[in-house]
Amino acid sequence: MLYELIGIVRPGKIAEVKEIARTAGSIVLNSNGVVRGITNWGVFALPKAMPNRSEDRQHTQGPGRGTEEVADKRAAKYTLGHYFVMRFDASARCQHMLRKTWNKDPRLLRFSVVRLGYKLDEVADVSGHPDEWRNVAGALGKQHEESAILKEAKWGQQGWMA
Repeated sequence: MLYELIGIVRPGKIAEVKEIARTAGSIVLNSNGVVRGITNWGVFALPKAMPNRSEDRQHTQGPGRGTEEVADKRAAKYTLGHYFVMRFDASARCQHMLRKTWNKDPRLLRFSVVRLGYKLDEVADVSGHPDEWRNVAGALGKQHEESAILKEAKWGQQGWMA
């Protein structure tokens, strides 16, 4: 199956992004999968301020109770994130291992894995690198009116001569 993984890493250190991508690639390769490509999209504004998934929780032990997770209001909130995309062919078990590994990694702000196709005829023509979205409306987390987006899409279909 062909998967596309989009990861958002804390901004600031490109070495963290490389290490996370290298770890993901090694998990795929060790599971007899194939990495089609890794694309660095760079640093972009997040749609909203996001706390880090693992830094925003602290565990407290109450008297006579089990461990509770309590949100820490002092946790760092990020407004920028370093985006990268990886396309890979692997089994569902490999994709599950990636999710388990990354759920424990505090450097990742968010990640998402999407299946692009299952059959050979669905995935044969898909390249290893995704299309760029830097100039797409809404790419920087800004809100646009629906009419402006529809007008831009219509203009793109007719070409610049219309």
